[in-house]
Amino acid sequence: MTLSGDKGQKLAVIGHSSEPEGGEEGALYYNTGSNLFYYYNDDYWREFGGSATIFTIQNTGSLASGLTTYYKCDTSGSFPDELGSFDGTIYGATYTASGKINGAYSYAGDNDYITIGTGTDFTTGSEGTITGWFKINDTNNNYIISKDDGTNKEFAIFYVNDVLYANLFSDVTGIGEVITGSVLQNTWYHFGFTWNNGSTEMYLYGSNTDSQTYVSKNTGVSAITYLGRCSTNYFCGSIDEIGIWDRTLGSNEISSLYNDGSGLPYD
Repeated sequence: MTLSGDKGQKLAVIGHSSEPEGGEEGALYYNTGSNLFYYYNDDYWREFGGSATIFTIQNTGSLASGLTTYYKCDTSGSFPDELGSFDGTIYGATYTASGKINGAYSYAGDNDYITIGTGTDFTTGSEGTITGWFKINDTNNNYIISKDDGTNKEFAIFYVNDVLYANLFSDVTGIGEVITGSVLQNTWYHFGFTWNNGSTEMYLYGSNTDSQTYVSKNTGVSAITYLGRCSTNYFCGSIDEIGIWDRTLGSNEISSLYNDGSGLPYD
């Protein structure tokens, strides 16, 4: 089988967790479980002969599914949502060209933050995912992203004593809290936080670090979603490439976003 096209051109391939029923001669699909490509030939799906990492093909069909909002953090002076729905508002955070992928926004840890939704925007359902890159500059309590104004609470991802935490909320109580191993200062890290019907998962550098369970979580919470803030706690460092999905990304998808430490730019 031959893939043709201009050099550097991306090919969007549909992702499936299991083999599709039937198919057309020459059709190509990407198996999100095995991380392999298959093509349809002589009434059978046949392995293409290499893993997804061998090919310069972006699995946009899978990663774009369920994406609610995405912030590249590449624009100085404004904070556009790449999906065009929820542009952010900047309060003190400053643009830097030294991001993980192109630019990023830097936070001084003292009343610097960005809002990315009001009221029930980004309310989370029974499943969802938040991913991004961060770099910590000090050891104080650092909140990367939260929907928590001190009274109304839905989720939070934060750093305390060299460890990254993430949790949901039931009323005002943190639930399903998951953690990572040691996180160093002045180093870029990729994180992923997922939840799905009573189960939470935490990822660092594309690998699962913890999983927990919970009974029920708050939904429909009327509170602003913050980057770099939670109530009166702030963030000191840089944040880049924030994505929010209304579904649970698979471990292979989060690994794809980490991309062996290079990150996967949004297109």
